[in-house]
Amino acid sequence: MNLLLSVAITLLLSCIGLTLNASQKVKVIAHGWDILAVQPHQLLENADQLNRMPIDGVIVNISGQTDDGKKLSHKNIAYGSRWKFEYFSHLIPTLKEVVKQPSLRHSFAGAWIGNTWRNDDSANRKRWDDDAAWDVFANNLGVLTRIVRESGLEGIIIDNEDYSKIKQYFWQESDGDYEEVRKLARKRGREVFGAAFREKADLKIMAFWFLSWPFAYNYLTSDDPDAMRRKSGDLWPDFVNGMLDVMPDSARFIDGCETTYGDRADRDDAFRKAKALLNNVLPLIEPENHVAYRGKMLFAP
Repeated sequence: MNLLLSVAITLLLSCIGLTLNASQKVKVIAHGWDILAVQPHQLLENADQLNRMPIDGVIVNISGQTDDGKKLSHKNIAYGSRWKFEYFSHLIPTLKEVVKQPSLRHSFAGAWIGNTWRNDDSANRKRWDDDAAWDVFANNLGVLTRIVRESGLEGIIIDNEDYSKIKQYFWQESDGDYEEVRKLARKRGREVFGAAFREKADLKIMAFWFLSWPFAYNYLTSDDPDAMRRKSGDLWPDFVNGMLDVMPDSARFIDGCETTYGDRADRDDAFRKAKALLNNVLPLIEPENHVAYRGKMLFAP
């Protein structure tokens, strides 16, 4: 197999305020739809080619199957069947070899958390009051984190883009009272990511966007982001607050700021975006989480 690297490149820039932390090496993580089609053993088979690339890692496709042969992958972690570590344990020896490669040392395990996937019998939007459904999601993310921990992968990258248009993280009339659903969304964030942090307290969680995502992109420039959130019925900030509620001091979030394709260095766009993400969106973060957000959230604008 010839592994094609026609991929989008995300730079993980550790930002403190408006100043890049010069003591940290910039890491380049390769990602693209072609990469997501590659299995860990294929990464290892092509390590010589990859090691000639100026990259430090890729997004790894974690897949397995149940005892009765049902396929599981990062694409159905949030909406599919309940995972067991044993369904994926065969990957650990290969993944341990993968992360020994210079171009793959800082690889992340992928996880789609905001959309369903076709041909899955449980591929429906979860009700926020469905304890059983959210318990499956929490369990599955815990299993994925155990895979990360035992294999030596860098962390998890979550993709919350709504590919299947189910609006999981936007309030729907059928959900009930908006303010009550906001509380539930925060609770679910605590439950799901609490399961991950119990497996690995120093977990790194990257997202293509946390509060920079395009469905809420004007948060960065709005005079009243909280009013904008309420008008749209956006529940994602509440879910993020739940993550922050249970985030250990040693864990880190990384906002990949995927929507920066048109940004320019000569306008200092990266620094402007980092400033907005550290300050402008604070009305979306509960006061008790301000210190955690600003101290544990890294940005890659």
